[in-house]
Amino acid sequence: MLLRAMGFLILLLPVAFGNALAAGSLADGVRLSVRNAPVPVRVNGNREVFYELHIENQGERPIKLVQVSLRENPGDDKIRASYDGAELLGNLQIFDGDYRAAGRDYLRDEKEDPNSIGSSMVGVVFLQFVLDEDETLPDSWLHDVIVQRTSADGQRIETPVSGGVFTLSQREPLTIRPPLQGGPWWVFESMENAAVHRRAMVLQSPLISQRYGVDYMKLGESGSTFGGDDPTRQEAWYGYGEPVFAVADGVVTDLIDGVPENTPLSPERAVPMTIDTINGNYVILDIGSGYYAVYGHMIPNSIRPSLGQRVSRGDVIGLLGNSGNSEGPHLHFHLGTENMVFEAEGLPYAYEQFKVLGRVDMEQIQVSGFSEEQKMETLQRRDEIPGNFTVVEFPETAGSVD
Repeated sequence: MLLRAMGFLILLLPVAFGNALAAGSLADGVRLSVRNAPVPVRVNGNREVFYELHIENQGERPIKLVQVSLRENPGDDKIRASYDGAELLGNLQIFDGDYRAAGRDYLRDEKEDPNSIGSSMVGVVFLQFVLDEDETLPDSWLHDVIVQRTSADGQRIETPVSGGVFTLSQREPLTIRPPLQGGPWWVFESMENAAVHRRAMVLQSPLISQRYGVDYMKLGESGSTFGGDDPTRQEAWYGYGEPVFAVADGVVTDLIDGVPENTPLSPERAVPMTIDTINGNYVILDIGSGYYAVYGHMIPNSIRPSLGQRVSRGDVIGLLGNSGNSEGPHLHFHLGTENMVFEAEGLPYAYEQFKVLGRVDMEQIQVSGFSEEQKMETLQRRDEIPGNFTVVEFPETAGSVD
């Protein structure tokens, strides 16, 4: 379906969930699009929105992005988010038309500006903003982008382009139980614009299956991730062998088992990293309504259900390990739209309840662990995803985990 609005062409795109709109627009050789209507999700007590603006250069000359802004409703002046300078470059990734990384030698001449979007290339801007708790949502959202081109005579010309209209999905994130119990668990690469999972566009695809993905490592009483004198032993890590639980009733639709584990803290991997081994020993559960729960990096031969087996919420499906692309025992978890680890769109979710004990960043966890300075008054959270670098405690699971 095609529409014309405000002087630019709009192409309506399919939307995964909710009565919402995500649209593309073409103006002055620049196509702006939001592929899916974003779903607000609760993180750190806030309602936050994570999504991507795709900027395709359909012209003949390279373009550079000067500024990207998000405003409420076409015709309104209220700016909700705006990136320029170093902040814009830090939230930009550039791909060729097939979504291969443009920084690779075979995709870009070494003389080209690595921050420019060449002809037929795509720049993806990762955006994040916070919604006020009780605010009335606007009918739609629109992007204003300033692009810069260099003319044949060397002049730099800036051109404003508007488009990429979308509305927020009204569908609530799926509420599930946590995949782990007890704690404390350190949360990393989670729910932050710069997190690795947030930007994991792989397989020459614009899909981000791990957009809401989370990694978990267990901490000991000392606040570190391992104890003893030999951290190269799997058993020295506090989370190693912890039970991993079904977050909802479901059916096992895919699994890989038998991938050997890596030596902790070693950059070497026990097996070559491929699409089949990068998630290590994993399980995918179809939990209904188009949601698939993905678990990764478990201990080889610890996966309990078989392919096609129905599991109940709270069933143990495996044990936390160190297989796949992993340098220390941890669990990876996310929800997606398909029965695949990567070739799916990531979906938001919320845990029924958990406690937040504090926050410790990557450098601190490696140097001093989770110390008294990082601890805070315990916060009870409900219907949220744990925030990046938080330390959390989940409810204990009733019943046997043997």
